[in-house]
Amino acid sequence: MLVSELRVGERFAYNLGSHLRAKHDVDPVLHQLVRAVNESGQAAVPVTVSVHGTVLTGALIAQSRYFSELVEGNPLMSALEPGSGLLGKEYANEAEAESDYHLHVRAAGIRRDDEAAEGLWRISLEAVDGWALRAIAGTECPVPMPRSAAATAMA
Repeated sequence: MLVSELRVGERFAYNLGSHLRAKHDVDPVLHQLVRAVNESGQAAVPVTVSVHGTVLTGALIAQSRYFSELVEGNPLMSALEPGSGLLGKEYANEAEAESDYHLHVRAAGIRRDDEAAEGLWRISLEAVDGWALRAIAGTECPVPMPRSAAATAMA
C-alpha cells in the first residue's frame, strides 16, 4: 500500500528499519557442497570463507573427518565425537542432524589484523558472509569427490 492510498484515520504500520536489515540466509550452493562432502566422508575441497570479517583458508572436510582429526590431535576431545556415545544418544542425534548446517574446515591460514592460525574449525553456515572455491593451478582436490556426491553438490 502506498502512503498516498491511505485514507484519513487509517493506521499506517511500517517499521522504517525493517527493510534495512539484511536477511541472512544460508547459501544453497554452499549447503549442497557441505552435504556432498559429508556424504563422501573423505573429500577435501579447498575453500576460502569470510565470517564476520575474518577470512579463513583451508580444506572443507566431512564432519566425521573433523571429529576424527580433532580426537587425533587431542585424545581428551574423544567425548565430542558423536560416535563415541560418551555424551549420549541425544547428543549424537543432534550432532548428526546439524552436520549439514556447519562447515568443517581444516584451516591452512586465517587473516584478521595480521593474526595467523591453523587448525580445525566448525562454523555455522548462517555465519558465512562469503566463500570461494580455491583452485590451485595444476592440482586437484587431495581426495576427489565420488560422482554421486559431486552430482548432489551440483543439484
